[in-house]
Parts: sequence; structure tokens; C-alpha cells
Amino acid sequence: MTAHPGPGPGPDPAGGRRPLVAAAVARYRRDPRLDVPSLEGARKDIIELFTRTPGYSLLPEPGIDPSEADLTQLLRALCRQRIRPEDHVVMYLGCHGQILENGRHVLMAADADPADEAFLLPTVRLAEALLMDTPLRRLLLVLDTCYSGTGGNQAAAAALNGMERDWTGPGDSGLVIVTATRPFEQARPGALPRLLADAVNAPSTAGRIPAALDLGTVVARAVHRAFVEVLGDVPYGTDATRDWSRAHPYALRHLATHALAAGRLDALLSDVGYLVHSDPDTLLPALPHAHTAAGRTVRAVYTASAVAHRTASPARRHRLLALDAARYGAADLADALNEGLVARPRWAAGGMLNPFLHSVVAGASGAMACGEVDGAAVLVTALGGRVAVLDPATGRATAAFTGHRTRVTGSGTLKVACGAVDGEPVGLSRLPGNDGDEVFVWDLRTGTPRCALVGHPSGLSAMACATVDGTPVAVTPVTGLTFDTEGALVVAADREVLVLDVDTERLT
Repeated sequence: MTAHPGPGPGPDPAGGRRPLVAAAVARYRRDPRLDVPSLEGARKDIIELFTRTPGYSLLPEPGIDPSEADLTQLLRALCRQRIRPEDHVVMYLGCHGQILENGRHVLMAADADPADEAFLLPTVRLAEALLMDTPLRRLLLVLDTCYSGTGGNQAAAAALNGMERDWTGPGDSGLVIVTATRPFEQARPGALPRLLADAVNAPSTAGRIPAALDLGTVVARAVHRAFVEVLGDVPYGTDATRDWSRAHPYALRHLATHALAAGRLDALLSDVGYLVHSDPDTLLPALPHAHTAAGRTVRAVYTASAVAHRTASPARRHRLLALDAARYGAADLADALNEGLVARPRWAAGGMLNPFLHSVVAGASGAMACGEVDGAAVLVTALGGRVAVLDPATGRATAAFTGHRTRVTGSGTLKVACGAVDGEPVGLSRLPGNDGDEVFVWDLRTGTPRCALVGHPSGLSAMACATVDGTPVAVTPVTGLTFDTEGALVVAADREVLVLDVDTERLT
């Protein structure tokens, strides 16, 4: 391992250099009983982690066993003289941490006297030394100390005023603080570097990121894991299980999103109390990403009554899940869900469940067509008296077309298709009118009408979009059959086939 005298000559991308400051206090001069030799190894793990994949360059100071002056005066001089606003700086500090009687979190440098508060370094002072009136604008601060959750909160609060007042520079300037513990919790030496390594290695081994890992990937995954830990800290009930009815509303709505980003979704799905109380609107889009056998079982059971879950109370959702688990024959899940129920389902017919079910759209009826908007799949159908564009993952409407003069129903009169005009996604919809069929072309993103295709007789039985010599057309038979040929959607009719130019709005 080589220590460079400055931020260079490591990577110097357009976003700035990547200097690493790694400090740890393994030995205490005034009281050797406080020594933590394992922190020296933790520091080495951090150095290896950040210099290997993200390409950071290690600064030699303050190094191992820094004094209070090293953590304040020396670091401040470094930030003021050698750091540029565009640099991405990582600072790791491993040492003892305490919370004083006044609630202030303090750090113990190598020359600290635990019996004299004057020799203890407030965490806020460390943040001020790094940030106050220095060029530093991009900082990841990693605090590996006891009670660091409290210290991180205090440092962030102190830095916030300074950032709002005088932080200028790159548009992505910011401060991220990663702590080894929650507030009022002791740390386990070496655990934080190991978790950060997991955050780096988990996505890279799956082949989803390039070899030059962006710091944002590391931080984001670590931050999401921290959110999962904090939000999952739910009070326990009298039965020694988590009482999710007392969880914070943010946890019930967003924990699935954080767990998915942190790679911990399947572990979360094993908690039936969470399934009962969580918000279906954010849980349902995450369920397709379950990858364990137990997680896929939960996905199938929960999705079976997805429409009802969205409006059900937790008590009713509990009963529905227990019933669907019995239908699916998921004995372990059914047993867990039956806890606390007066009426416990023993068995039920399983025909209503399908393990391949992805999502359910409530209220949709009639003709349907699939399209694509900005790379995402959409579904077009009748919903609530209008032609709706739906997100298949959530069943929620993203746009709607309301230009038809008659109410849109699912009685079989509506015909829909999806296509593109000048590269923009469009929807086509037909309803019968007094003077022939109404055929409209409209924007799939917004539902805004583009044009109406005139001259079509009544009795349209099918509709499809195609491109002929670069011209977008709509193909509509009076009676016919659609089939796919070499990737092009074609319509054959036993009576008449009409081809309408979507640009000129006329028959061709």
C-alpha cells in the first residue's frame, strides 16, 4: 500500500480529485486501558476499500493515533491549503466516542484524558475544522465511534447553517455523514468498514456497475442500509414481536423502497407484521424484485388481493393475507399470519392464485394495448369512464385521454392501439359515434389530443399501428384478425382494410 503526499496522482475526473483521509486511535497515551488495537486494522480496511475500486489517493496525515491538534489544526490546514472545491473528499475516523451529561457528543483523540472534559473533542468542532471557511464542498465523513449517531446528527446540524449561508461551488456540493451506530448505541470495532465493503462489492459482483465505482453508488447503498436499520427499529409488543402499528408513518410508506435499494427486501418480507401494516402503493412495486423462495411466495400471496389491499384496513388486510396464504398452500407463511387472528383459515381452494402474477389493475375493462413511454412499459385501457394510460407495476394512471364525446366503457365498443409519430409515443382510441367511428390520436405521456382520423365507417372491429415507408399509419378493418409477421403488426380482413395516414388524418 502506497501513501501519496497529496490528492494526486489518483484519478482526476471532470468532477475533481479523490483524496482520502483515514485516521484511527488505537492507543491512548494517558490511559492504555482504553486501547482498541482492532481500529488499526479497521483503518487499513477503509484504505484498501477506497483506494482499490473507487480510486482514492491516501493522504499521509493525520494517520494512526492522531492528537486533538491533528484532528483540528492539521486537518483544517490541509482543507484550506490542499483541497479544491471540486474534490471528492472522504474522511474516516475511528476512535472512542462519548455523550456528556449536557448531551454533547465528543471524540477521544490519542492525547485525550477521559477524566477531563477539556481534553475531549466535540464532534461539532471536527466538522467546523473541516468545513468552516475552507474550500471543501464535497465531503463523505465516516464516524466509527460509539454513539456516533448522536455525533453525526450534531455535526450535520452545525454544518447545515454554514452550507445554507456560504457554500458555493459545484452544483453537486454536499455533506454525507455515515455513522457506525444509531444515537445512544455502542459501536462494534471493525463492523462499519465491513458493511461499507459489502455496499461496494455487492453491486459490482452482479455486473451492474463499471470497474471505476462512483462514490455515489457506495454512499447510496450504505445510506439505504442505514435507513433500513433505523426505520426497522420498531417498538416491541407484549408478544415480543415488532409492533408495526406503532411504526413511524415514513417507515410504513418507504421502508420497502430503502430495503430494495439496500439489497434487504427479502429479509423485510419475512416480517408478517410489516406486510399487514405497510403501504401497498410502495410495497407492490418492490415485490417483483424478491428473489428468494420465501420472498416469491410472499409476492404471489400479497399480489393475489392487491386491489383490496390498497383500500383495506390493517385488520382486513391481515385476514386477506391469511386466507390467500391458505389458498397458496404456503404453510409457514399461513402459520405466521394466523397468529393473532380469531378466525384462522385452515385451507382454501388454490385456483385464485398464480405464481406468475405480476400486478393487478383495479377497474380496467374492455380492449387493452401495450406501449412504451421513455423506456417504460404502459398499458392503455378503459378505466373510470376515460381512456387511461397505466403503469403495469403499480396499476396507477400516468395519463388519460378524455376527448371522446361519449363515456368510455368496457362494453366492447372501445378499441385501442399504441404507436409512435415522429418518435413520440401516441395512443389511438376508437368509440362509435353518430356519424361513424371516432378515432383519435393522442399523446401517451400527457393524454393531449394530436388529431382525429376522419372518414372511417362505423363497425371497426380491430385497430393497429404500423409504419409504411417511414409514414406512421393506423390499420383498421371492419371485421378482421390481427397477427404478427416479422416483427410488424399487420391486420387481415375478410371484408375491408382501411389504412389511415396519422400525419394527414386521411385514408391512404
